[in-house]
Formats: sequence, structure tokens, C-alpha cells
Amino acid sequence: MLELSKQDVELDAPCTNKEEALGFIVSRMVDGGLVQPDYLAGMVERESQTSTYLGNGIAIPHGTPETRDMVKQTGIKVARFPKGLDWSNGQTVYTAVGIAAKSDEHLGILKKLTHIISSDELSKRLHTTSSPDEVIAILKGEADAPTLSIHLPNLRTGMKLAFSDEARALTVSILRKASPGPQINWGAMILLQPLQLADNLWLLCTLDDVHPPMLAAVQFHSPDLPNALFITLITRGNVHKPFMDQLMALRHSGLIDKLTSAPDPQTLYRLLKGVHAEGKTATCRIPLPHGLHARPAAQLVELVNSLGVDVLVENLDGDGDPVKANSIARLISLGACFGHRLRFSIADNPHVQNQLDSLLREVAKGLGDEPTPLPDDLPVDDSQSTQPAQQHRPTAAPKPGEKIKGLCGAPGMAVGSVFVQQEVTYNYQEQATNPAEQRQRLEDAIATVRARIRERIKVTGTQASSNEAKLIAGMHLALLDDPSLIDDAQELIPLNKSAEWAWHTTYEQLASQQENNPDKLLAERAADFRDVGSQVLSVLTGTDNESNESAPHILVCHELPASKVPMLDPAITLAVVTAVGGVTSHAAILARSAGIPLLVGCGEQVLQIPADSRLIVNCDDQYTLIADSEDAVQQALAEKQTREEAIRVAHDNRMKPAITTDGVQLEVVANVTNSSQIQKALDLGAEGVGLYRSEFVYMEFGREPTVEQQVTEYGQALSLLQGRPFVVRTLDVGGDKPLPYLPMETEENPFLGIRGARLSRLYPDMLKRQLEALIKSGLAADKDENNKPNLKIMFPMICDIHEWRELKQMTADVVNDHTGLSFELGMMVEIPSAALMSDIFAPELDFFSVGTNDLTQYTMAIDRGHPTLSAMADPIHPSILRQIKMTVDSADSHNGWVGVCGELAADPVGSIILAGLGVKELSMSVKAIPLTKSRLREVSMKQAQAMAEAALYAESAQAVRALKPEDF
Repeated sequence: MLELSKQDVELDAPCTNKEEALGFIVSRMVDGGLVQPDYLAGMVERESQTSTYLGNGIAIPHGTPETRDMVKQTGIKVARFPKGLDWSNGQTVYTAVGIAAKSDEHLGILKKLTHIISSDELSKRLHTTSSPDEVIAILKGEADAPTLSIHLPNLRTGMKLAFSDEARALTVSILRKASPGPQINWGAMILLQPLQLADNLWLLCTLDDVHPPMLAAVQFHSPDLPNALFITLITRGNVHKPFMDQLMALRHSGLIDKLTSAPDPQTLYRLLKGVHAEGKTATCRIPLPHGLHARPAAQLVELVNSLGVDVLVENLDGDGDPVKANSIARLISLGACFGHRLRFSIADNPHVQNQLDSLLREVAKGLGDEPTPLPDDLPVDDSQSTQPAQQHRPTAAPKPGEKIKGLCGAPGMAVGSVFVQQEVTYNYQEQATNPAEQRQRLEDAIATVRARIRERIKVTGTQASSNEAKLIAGMHLALLDDPSLIDDAQELIPLNKSAEWAWHTTYEQLASQQENNPDKLLAERAADFRDVGSQVLSVLTGTDNESNESAPHILVCHELPASKVPMLDPAITLAVVTAVGGVTSHAAILARSAGIPLLVGCGEQVLQIPADSRLIVNCDDQYTLIADSEDAVQQALAEKQTREEAIRVAHDNRMKPAITTDGVQLEVVANVTNSSQIQKALDLGAEGVGLYRSEFVYMEFGREPTVEQQVTEYGQALSLLQGRPFVVRTLDVGGDKPLPYLPMETEENPFLGIRGARLSRLYPDMLKRQLEALIKSGLAADKDENNKPNLKIMFPMICDIHEWRELKQMTADVVNDHTGLSFELGMMVEIPSAALMSDIFAPELDFFSVGTNDLTQYTMAIDRGHPTLSAMADPIHPSILRQIKMTVDSADSHNGWVGVCGELAADPVGSIILAGLGVKELSMSVKAIPLTKSRLREVSMKQAQAMAEAALYAESAQAVRALKPEDF
């Protein structure tokens, strides 16, 4: 491991910005004989490709691989900035670990940094200690933050005691025996008053800065209490907080009885550690005479990877936590011996039973070892799955004329011959005999892919739409430099594994973990791991995974990698249809920039489309189909031409207001996530911002953004808008949008839990800071006579008048401290109760904004992301329109107004009906603005009102969509 000395650490670097910091670090490296002076250019280039900020105030500036020749000797220089430096995008760095990397000796330090950034205590010590020795100890992993230890020998179950006082004395006695070092006053500890958390659960907690944090628990029964538990712990600071959170979670979940009636110490251990099986489970015994050692563990990892799901495995006869079954080392750490019970857990999915049966079947076969018959007196848990595996049914090819639903990744229509690209098969051996050679092969392949990506960045740098492509390519470069990816693969090779097998195993593990992220946006980034991984794998195996199809065609594939999009020629690839994928994936972002229609998530059936088919792709209406006649082809081509002409005309007239033929003007505004999107929205004809998703400001930071940071962002928005409407939704997180630095309990159904305004009421000070920032930015803009702010603030997820009044009072409290700004205050209508009670809300607010996406989800009881039911969750359903009409009537009766900021606002039929219902403002994605304004200019308000009246009494969403303005 690379050694560090005091000379490598500067506790008070004299730098005021990032550029000075990079220069200072390189000068220290030059003085230490580590690098040539030109290495600085490599550091600057690396920062331009992707920020080296890791998190929690730590950055790792280093050069590019091209500058390795300038490294004389591998080394590290540490620079501390006590006041912090702005590194990028408001990220503040207090400690920079500068790296001069000639080889891979620095990877050990990087692995330790991953642990440090996840610990607030270690990070704070790193940034504030006055001792260079302590900095070195922290970086080398020799100064870990204390954690609360829960050890199986310190747990007792089934004790017969007369009183809880006896249990308290027993727990103290257990800790006294287990405690190392100087003795504390155990007698005084026994006299401390415990906290009674439930009728049969007590907790005794004492602080001690000398002893390591640890816990003892005694589960007992007495004449008065059939089942009870006494817990005593020694702690320091807030080390015990995660354990306390776990106890509270058990109480909220009604699982305290399981805790107090645990049948054995192992069960009690798992409950106290927060270990419990999730999803479907199956249990089996280990039939291996030598237990789960390296060879069968490797076989199990390969099987799990082939299943494509996360598998949790637990040794029910051990004393450790469950582990993910995608790591050989973690599986070996289970200590599973012959006869031990393994419990597999997989999140519920349509194929979970088959997946569990496969695991049980392969374990029974021995996982490559010769299995030994198990004694008959070793029963398996009752939870074991005994149902036979269902036969896999191949997906049938779609029929001509049959619509296949998908999601619009990039808009547009296309008609053409189909080219179905099957998934690439990489052929390689798992075993290899020369680890050094395999390591070198992997390094060479990664270097080749790095060079290709950099060349792609240079090419895209000359194109108008290059920015997004450059950012995504830069992110792919960062993945290739990630030590958790490279190092984990390198660690598998000494187990006599080939470079291909080690690399594929590692990147597929990371992709699977990312895929299961509850945040859909983040889950879709799994495609980037597989994209980068397959590029390296194709180099290692010499596999050509490029399409040689040169005639114009519609590409059909399993998933479109982002790296392939810049290589597609829109004149050749008319459109792309995929079996899987997401609308916010990087491939979708690039396809939109390239102008290539993309329909994603159509299911495996599209891969069965016959090769001689003519395909019609309609991304705007979210379907594709095989043309069943020449007439169908000609009709689709005519429709495509009509739509393209309409888009052209709409774009040419995008600055004209949306005034109906009989003179009624609608306000068409934009949904944006930050101020940088506003100018583009204005250029496309937006008349303001109707939904500013402020949560994205919070997501850009590793901790809550300060009032000043928020004022800067909101101030930029107001400056760009120049008096146009600026409707800001207050922090809307929770549900599918967690904040990593905001404590939120795991909920069984987060969409019906603590989110939006409900979360703000739990953290009122955070909401008040946001309100303060909004009002301060408005007051600052108000000083400009030519830019009077038009600020409107609204609260999300309101369902009850008492919630509204509480939030309104918080706003009043902030206004009292920052007077002088005139602004409107309103609420989102996303929950049916808000629409049904809109007449109660209306007298107390200025406006409503209807979020049709969530309102539809809650009204129809359908998750809008559900793979089979989402098509039924159509926001144009009469039940949704009736709630909007009810809200409009309530607002009209109290001089208020109603806007709509969901997908329905940009819907070709929905926008006209909303206008007819009396909605005054339509807010939508930026690209939908020109065409929506054009459609509204083509109808009269009389037609829109007649259409709306018919829609309110229609029997289904399909019936509403059949309505046409020319019929009225």
C-alpha cells in the first residue's frame, strides 16, 4: 500500500478557488519529485471532463491517462481548505486528495475514501483535525468511526426472571465481562433509570467516550410478563441513532412482539440488526461437505447474474448479516457449512418463483461440487418454496395490424422496413491460468475504450447538439475510472478467472444494484453500466457488435446503448424500437437531440417481428405496429407528412399567443427543473414558468442548499423571466424521490406516505428556509423597475384544509420577517380529496394547479409506471375531468384561477378540453409548447366548451379521445 508522510499533508492550503488549489497541489507534487509541471494541464482537463468531487467535502483531483507519462513516481498530496472551496455546481471541498498515478498503487486510498465519504464523523475529523498523523490514519482506514457492535454472545433468550430489574443487572453483567480496557462504574450504571419503549420493552443507555459502543440484550419471561426484553447499551455521540431508528421502525411496524418473543439468540440478533427477508423467500440446506467455499460460491454468483435480479442470501445458522449473492467474497463470509440453512430472498416479480426454484435446484446439485446426502433430521424452514417451476413460454410474434404499446423516448413518426438486431453473444472462457496476463488484457481493453470515448467527445464537440453527448460521454469516462469497478474486477482475476468473466461479473453486479434503485431516474442509469461494460467486453472478445445495415430501416433491439446513438445516421436509422428502456435514459436524451424517433419499453415481443415486415412507428401516440397492407403504409406516410408540416408551422409561429378563433387567450407556460432551462423555454414560445420543480435544486447538493445558494438560483430565474409568471412548487420529495441527506423512513407504499407538503410539515425549518429564499429573491428582483417579479408559490400534496392552514401560517411567519413583496399563494390538486373539497380551499388561496399525473394515479388506483396497467391510467378519463371542472368552478366563485401542469396540458385533445373547462394556464414540457399553442389557435372557445361538456358525460377515456373539435 502507498505510504503517506506528514510532508504529504498541508492542513491550511493558501487557496481561494479551485484553480489555485489545483496549481498548489501540482506544485507540491513537483517539489516532491512526483510529476513534471505539465501534469497540471492533465488535472485541469480531467476536471473539464467530469468533476472529481466525491462527496462530503472531499475531492480527488488527478490527471488524465494521457498524462501518466508525466508522472515520475506514484504519490499523493493532501491539501486542506479550512474555509472550503467551491469545486463545481456549489459543491464545497474542504479536503483535496491529489493523485499522481503511475500505476494502481493509489487504489487502496481510493477504496478507503469511499468509506470516509459515507461517514459524517470521519469526514468532519478529516476536515478539522489539527494533526497530520490523524489525517493519514483516516485516509489509510486506521481511524474508523465508532459503530455500535451487536454480538451474538451478548444476547440471551428464554430467561426465567422475576422482575425487569434482574434483566437489567444481567445485561450490565454481560457488558462488564465483554468490556475491554478501564472499568466504568458498573454499580452506578445498574441504578440508572431505563426508558420503557413499550409495555414489555426497556432500554438503558449510557454515554462513555472510552469504551467501544456495544450492546447486551436479555429476552425473558416472568409471572407478570410472558415475553419481555431488556436492552442495555454503551454509546458515544449519536452512534446509537441507527439502532434507535431500527427499534422505532419495529415499533411502527408492529414487530415488537417478534422481538420480545424471539425463540433463539440468532433470531433476536437478526431483528436487532434490522435483518429481515424482503419479497419472496426460499430456504435450503447446504449439501456440500466443505461448505460454501470459493468454487461453489463462484458458481452461485454466475447463476445469480444470469437471473438478472438482486438476490439476498442469509445463513440462518450463522451470526452474520444477509449479503447480496453477487459477490464471491461476501458469500464465503457467510461461513455456511455442511447442513447449514441458506435463505434466498428476491423482490416480488412475475418470474420470482422460477428464479427461486433455479437457485434451490442448483444448490441441491452441488454448485460444481459433488453433493453429499443430508441427514433426515435436518428439516428445512417452512418458508421453503415447494411449488414446481413453471415452464417458460416463448414470446409470440406480434400479428400484422396489432398495436404494440410503448413509451415515447423521443418524438416523431417513421415508416420503413424493419431490422431486428439480436443481443450480442460474447463467447469466452470463465477460467484462465495467467493472472498477470489477464490483468494486462483488461487494462489494455479499458484503455482502448477510453480512447474511443475521447475521440467521440472530439467529434461531437464540433456539432450543435454536442453538449449533452459530451456530458454523457464524460460520465462514461468517469465510470471507466471508478475504482469500485476496476478494482473489483482485478480482484477476481487471481481466482483463476479470465479478464472477460471478471469484468462482466463486476459491471453486471453494479448494473443490477442500480436497476433496483427506487428512484426511476437513477434506476435507468443501469443501462450506462451495461453500455460501458459491453464496450470493454467487445474489445476483450473481439466481438463486432455494430450493425452493418446500410439501407434505410427501423432498428428494433433489446435496449439502445447511449454510446450507439451518436453513430446512428437519421437518414439510415429512421426510428428505433426497444424491448426495454426508459424515457429518461441517456439513450433517450441523445435520441431527442439527434431527432431520431425512439419508442422504448415495448416488451420482448418486438424482437420476434419478422425480418421482411414494414413497420409503422408512432412515438407521439406511443405505439408501433406491423403494416398489414400497402394502404396502411400510405396512410401512415400521409399522417407523418401532415404532422411534420404542423410542427414546422407551429415552430414558425411559436411566439404568437394562444388565442382561440373567437378571441379568448390561454396562457401557455413551461415545466422546468432549473433556471438554465428557462431561456430555451422562452425561445420556444413559453409565456412563463408554470411549474418550477424546486426539488432538483436540493438534489444537486450533498446537503440542504443554503438560503444564499437558493436565492442565487431563484434570482437567475426571475431575471430571465422579466416579469413573466414564475410558479414555484415547494420541495416535493418523498415517495419515488428521496433525498439522501433527509431522514425518511422506509414505507411499504411511499406514494401514499410521507411526501410533498407532508414532509415539509415534518421539517418546518427547511420549508421556512426555502420560503425565505424565494421571498428574498423576489425582493431583490423588485428593486429593478423593468423586472417586477411575478412570483407564485404553491404547496404540493395537500389533502386537508388543516394542512393548508398550517403551511399558510408558516409562510406568514416568513413574510413578517421579510416584508414588501407581493406574490400569489396556491396549492397543487393531486389528491382527489383536494378536488372534492376545492370549495373549502378556494376562499383562502389565490390559485390551484392541477397535477394530472398524480391525480390520475390516485383516482384510478394505478401506478403510472405499472408495466401492464399504466395504459389504463389515462388523465383524460371523465373522472379526472370532472374533478378539474369542480376545481375550476370553486376557483371562479372566489376570483381565483386554475392551471394544469401535468401531461394532459400538452395532450392534443386534452389541451382543448381543459380550455373548455375554464382552465386559464397550461404548463408543459418545453418542446410541446409550439404545437400546443398552434392547436389552441385553430379552435374557438365555443367548440372547446362544447367538447368539454361532452367529455364530462362520456363513459370512458376512449370515448373522450374520439371527440373532435370539428364535430362541434
